[in-house]
Amino acid sequence: MKKKLDLIALQIDLARQKESVAYIKQYIDFAKDNGYNAVFLYLEATVKVACTPFFNEDESYTPDEIREIVAYGNACGIDIIPALENLAHLENFFRHEELSFMSECKDAKVDGRGIFSGYGDCLCVSNPEALDFMDTYYSQVIPLFTSQYVHAGMDEPFDFAVCPKCTERLNNGETKNDLFYKHLMRTYNLVKSFGKTMMMWDDFFQYLNVVERLPRDIIMCTWNYSFIQDEIPGHWLNCIKRDWFKYYDELGFTYIFCTYANKSGSLFNVDSLTNYADKYHPMGALMTAWIRTTNTYLCSYPTNAYAGRLWSGRIKEQDRVKVYAEFVGSEETAKLLLSQNAASGSYQPNNLEICENITGGGYNAILSAGYTMEKLKDILDHMEEGFQKDVLKDIYCFRVSSYLPLLQHRMALEAFDNYETRNQKPAYFVKQIEKMKELNREAYGYAQQLWAKYRVGIKSFKDQFDKHYLGKESRFDGMIAQLEKKEKRGVFYAEWMLYCVYGTPNVRVEIFYKDKTLPATVYTTNAKVAGGVNTIRMAMENKPVDYAVFTLFGEGAVYPVNFRYTYGGKKYIASSVTKLAGDVKDLKKVLTNDTRCGQMGCDDGYAHFNDMRISKTEHSIKVKFKRLK
Repeated sequence: MKKKLDLIALQIDLARQKESVAYIKQYIDFAKDNGYNAVFLYLEATVKVACTPFFNEDESYTPDEIREIVAYGNACGIDIIPALENLAHLENFFRHEELSFMSECKDAKVDGRGIFSGYGDCLCVSNPEALDFMDTYYSQVIPLFTSQYVHAGMDEPFDFAVCPKCTERLNNGETKNDLFYKHLMRTYNLVKSFGKTMMMWDDFFQYLNVVERLPRDIIMCTWNYSFIQDEIPGHWLNCIKRDWFKYYDELGFTYIFCTYANKSGSLFNVDSLTNYADKYHPMGALMTAWIRTTNTYLCSYPTNAYAGRLWSGRIKEQDRVKVYAEFVGSEETAKLLLSQNAASGSYQPNNLEICENITGGGYNAILSAGYTMEKLKDILDHMEEGFQKDVLKDIYCFRVSSYLPLLQHRMALEAFDNYETRNQKPAYFVKQIEKMKELNREAYGYAQQLWAKYRVGIKSFKDQFDKHYLGKESRFDGMIAQLEKKEKRGVFYAEWMLYCVYGTPNVRVEIFYKDKTLPATVYTTNAKVAGGVNTIRMAMENKPVDYAVFTLFGEGAVYPVNFRYTYGGKKYIASSVTKLAGDVKDLKKVLTNDTRCGQMGCDDGYAHFNDMRISKTEHSIKVKFKRLK
């Protein structure tokens, strides 16, 4: 890092998994040893104060515990910064019956974007009682900290201002920008009343651009976890691309850049965002960490250490191998980990029912990941027990969770090829699934060892730890049971394109067989893959199709390309297409077996944000088929 940074911070996510006070102290020590001068405690609803006596003690901290953590940080020269939320990400407040009245959505699937159905996650800024409660909570939590900073959140309020009270304000002349600005200023004034400086995430300025109206002493926290080129790309559907740090420099804001170590991956995000920031004048940097319900923090220690030392000027980029080697035992192991990002694959509930085609790069990722897994396991088998082995165990657990979907994907491709050729090889596929079960059990065993060692007396948040591993075991068993039925299957193909992966479009395929006495076969999937044509193969009954209905709903547009199916060794292609509902264009292009495409739905992110009803609208077409001769 060429520029000197005043704030170099490491985050710990205590909202989605409680950690012991003893471990948090160890984390503070780790931060100090590796060039950090601050630790963000990401808290949400995890401090049990006078106004929240109903908080579960297994998921929260007492004021005395917070004071103990802060005092320890102060003694180490580490600033302990509270990272709260005061708009979205409040679902852990709302799930308490006593606070459910504060939510913007009574049912997020009906009223909002669909996240956390039943209570939503966004605060109603038109509810005086809700605002007063959050003021009280802040007033009881902030004094526990000695830091001059308070991070107030403000990220991802997708369901902002959708309730009747907010809608009435909008109908009376206010805008969502106005409501957002007023809430920011209320929070700003509250934080300032304690003599503190407010920090906030800046991602939603892409929809609610009130930046130029805000006080210049708010510290903007720009997070982006992708590869950064010349400018920071936006996050959401219809996102804007702006040279944010140049913009903040011109306006006179103080700002920090925020990276993500993930759990075990390459350093493309740290290096590229750091290089971008070096062109401007950031006050600091933050290494974020999120949702450690199935892993500990050990797996990201090598990346965290590298970033802290880089930002504090202790090392240069070329020193990354030596830094990694300190935590994983050898430079050979470090090079192995650094040579490959932890690839992830789509994880359908049952890959024998639906399978997404894969690119050449994706297939190569499966092969290279397999080699890496074998090498890591061999290294683990020959390592002595100790801290370095614990780090590698945690890395291995995460990489197994990334590798299993890739293995399932490869097996699914073979299974669908066999559906078309009508070969019956259940024993072959069962053997592959048994190998996946063995990998999952092995990772579960390592994870249990680490939990017993680093989370003594700590309970899993919502039992997600066991559910993660046992849920996979259950899905594998279901796949084996399905294979043993030896059913002959046909295959239905649906192809579409997306230009952006940041919406939440969903597609539904309904297959109506010529035997009208049978119900339609329905498949629903998230339409996330972008870049070129995305092909989904769906297992169907081994019989002719009368017609299929393809439906889009959710946030974003989908561009249908082609539909076809095979059964009994014969192929059938689309012969006609008609509109059934919604916004549909260029239907005839769906009848060509090339990359020409139609359009379904609305691709305007601002329109979706300002009117949640748009995402509830269904856009559908009916496709009939003829045999290919």
